[in-house]
Parts: sequence; structure tokens; C-alpha cells
Amino acid sequence: MALEIIEAVVEAATGPVGLVVIFVYSVLVAFVLPLPGELVLLPAPQLALGLPPAAGIALVVVVSAVGKAIGSVWALRIGRSAVQARPSRWLLRRVVPGYERRGTGPLGRFVRRYEYVGLAAVLAVPLMPDTAVVYAFSALDADERRFAVAAFVGTVARLLITLALAAGVLATL
Repeated sequence: MALEIIEAVVEAATGPVGLVVIFVYSVLVAFVLPLPGELVLLPAPQLALGLPPAAGIALVVVVSAVGKAIGSVWALRIGRSAVQARPSRWLLRRVVPGYERRGTGPLGRFVRRYEYVGLAAVLAVPLMPDTAVVYAFSALDADERRFAVAAFVGTVARLLITLALAAGVLATL
């Protein structure tokens, strides 16, 4: 129920307040909400900011990417804290096979091998759950600035890919 309300608020967002809603939504999608980041594109054409439609969409993409970058850094900090906490380590050693050899599974190898480029690439995939991706990459001994830049670039790429796919679908109709 709450998720549907959040989706409806984002879809109905207009004006400068709409940009704030898009920003907050993007921050939350990065570290807590299991909702699609692409949802921010729905209100873009009717934001009523006094800009040409393409400029309004570009502004939405940038605002969303900044929000996702900030939310990703928060998730990185939360992930670090959770892994460093004594009860978490105790639980992880008992529940996650190979925890002491962190990074030895397929996801761990991918994260170690591709680091920030991998984070940007995975975040660029439309409909990929951002929260899971960001927390998986928080296993990096990450520099927060590079992590934020990767999240920003990945989000911009994802929204541009989504726009291109939507334009392609509409062109075939």
C-alpha cells in the first residue's frame, strides 16, 4: 500500500516541488525502496518548469542521478557499518559460506574485478534493483567520491537507455 502511494506521488509530481519529490525518491531508491528508478521519467514531460520538454527531461535525469549518488553513498556507509559490527560478523560467519574469504563468490569476483566501472554498468541496466546492486558493491573498500560518481554515471546511462527504448517502442506504434 505504501509503495503504491509513493509511486503515485512521484508520477503526479509537478513544478519545483516535483523535482524535490524526484530527488528524495531517487535517494530512497538507492538504499531502501525496492522500486524502479525509471519511475522518475513519468512526470518529466508535465513538470511545468517553463522549460522546453527536452530540457525538463534532462533536468529530471540530473536531479535523479544526484539523488541516486547521495543515496548510494549512504548505502555504502550503512553496508560498511553492518559488516563491521561485531554481531553482524558473528552472524555472517555462520550464515554466509566463505564469509571470511569475502569476495570469493561470483558476485564478489565481479565486484573486485570491475569495481566502479562495474557498478556504473550494472546500475545502467533498466529495471535492475538499485538497492541490491548498491549494497552488493558496498563490499568494495570504496572511495565515497568514486562510488558516487559511478552511481551518478550509471543512473544517467540507465535513464537515457530507458528513454531510448521508450522512444523506439513509441516509434513502432
